Amino acid sequence: SLPTDCTMTSDGRTVAVSLDRSHSVVQWDTTSGQQIAEFEGHSNSVMECDIMPDKNLLCTASLDHTAMVWDVRMRRILLKLRKHINGVSSCQFSPNGRFVCTGSWDRMVYLWDIMSGAYRQFGPVELKLHDSCVNCCRYSSDGAYVVSSGFDGLLVMWDCHQRCQHYRFKVDQFDIQPWILGCDISADQCHIATALKDGTVKVWNIKDFDEPLFVPDLRKKMGLIMQECAECERKFSVPQLSTGSRMGPNFEFPELCVMCRMEKPSRSYS
Repeated sequence: SLPTDCTMTSDGRTVAVSLDRSHSVVQWDTTSGQQIAEFEGHSNSVMECDIMPDKNLLCTASLDHTAMVWDVRMRRILLKLRKHINGVSSCQFSPNGRFVCTGSWDRMVYLWDIMSGAYRQFGPVELKLHDSCVNCCRYSSDGAYVVSSGFDGLLVMWDCHQRCQHYRFKVDQFDIQPWILGCDISADQCHIATALKDGTVKVWNIKDFDEPLFVPDLRKKMGLIMQECAECERKFSVPQLSTGSRMGPNFEFPELCVMCRMEKPSRSYS
């Protein structure tokens, strides 16, 4: 089986790894390297797992359309969270352990009150935030916000106290497939990091989403560098050869991105 995700206890003594083909989560002792337990119960690949801060509960998200909460010490299922109608791609405990957030390919994010069990009577809190599959959902360090991202390129921040959308931002409106594979929010709630399908990681200032603060140039591994468009000032990638010359001695470096060049066909670029 291939590992799909991993999470570690706060003391670093154990790590839990979710697996695809075995449809399970395996827990390991980081000191001895020995397997401690295996949690079996899902009927399809487990995409993500999370350990509650006090280390007694484990949450798993699976393509079998369910999320599960496990008793780590007793090694048994405590709760089966059933509401999603497609694979559950992401799950996380709130910092106080009261809620579990789940994101799914059915475009929904749910907040489950597992401590009071209110979801049994009223259902989970439903967040209709996305236009396509949700890949990731994360709580802020104080549990006040949930950040989610997906294949629609949307980065959404939800206010859990006010129960309203706090921010909704499309990372790249010009990208045909602006898939966001993962996201996370800083402890001070000022920055959000996104991992994109195009091979870049961008860190955003929540108060100003116009431009990313930090873009690690992972595209260099693909022989690309980032250039700022002279017209719209957005970033776009261009080839770079290992010799230092981008496309040869006669290559004219483009000043505009593809979208701006399409709007000005009279300008010629090599």
